[in-house]
Formats: sequence, structure tokens, C-alpha cells
Amino acid sequence: MITTFSPVLPVLVLGALSFLLMPLTAFARIRAVATKKMKASEFKLMEFKDPPELVKKTTRHWTNLYEVPTVFYALCLLSIFLAMDDKVLFYAAWSFVVFRYLHAIVHVTYNSVPHRFFCFVASNLSLLVIWIRILMAVCDRTEQF
Repeated sequence: MITTFSPVLPVLVLGALSFLLMPLTAFARIRAVATKKMKASEFKLMEFKDPPELVKKTTRHWTNLYEVPTVFYALCLLSIFLAMDDKVLFYAAWSFVVFRYLHAIVHVTYNSVPHRFFCFVASNLSLLVIWIRILMAVCDRTEQF
């Protein structure tokens, strides 16, 4: 059941980040092979000898999108399953998405470690808030029985 403060849209917007980064990653790899900076065989087992910086950054960030964000997806699906109508969770979900987009922008462009780390920490704190809100809702519901 989708409620007023459902995290469905934040989930879809974060999912879109994968589809936005996919062509950039492909472009970086194809260009590296076309300009002979890499061999296509290096992608067979993802064993890079000396890849261009954009290949490194986009490949690493592509991997990032299947790490912490999967916890976000699972928690949001759980909150939807529980039919939670939680404004704090909703805004924490949007916060997570915004900081993951900022993290991606920093990572694949100028790659400042302090800026990237700030986005990483902020997104993880948002995720912690989501987890706490779900935990509180579950504890509240179990007290009713």
C-alpha cells in the first residue's frame, strides 16, 4: 500500500542513478579501448592493468551503487510493506537520494575525497534514520499485541 509519505519515489529516483551512470561507464570503457589505452580483454575478468581515470572512477562508482544503496532499497521496501506513513522516514529517504547523487557527481568528476566522504557519511546517517524509524514502528506494533 502506498501512503502519503511513501518512499517509492525516492527509490525510483535512486534507481535512475544507475541508468544515468550506465552509459557514462560504457562510454568511458569504449573510448579507452578505441583509443588503445586499454584492451577489450581487460574487461573479461575486470582485471585492469593501467586504466584511464574515468574508467576507474565510473567502474568503482558503478560498484558503489550495488553496495549501501541495496540496504536503502530493502529498508524502503520494508517500510512500504509495513504501510508506514512516516514523514521523518520520507525525508530521510530523500536525503539519502540527494547525498548519493552528490556522491556520484563528486566521484566521477573532480573526486575530492573529503567532499565524497561527507556525502557518504551524510547518506549513511540518513539510512540510519530510516532504519531507526522502521525499528520504532515495528517495536510499537509488537507492543500492541
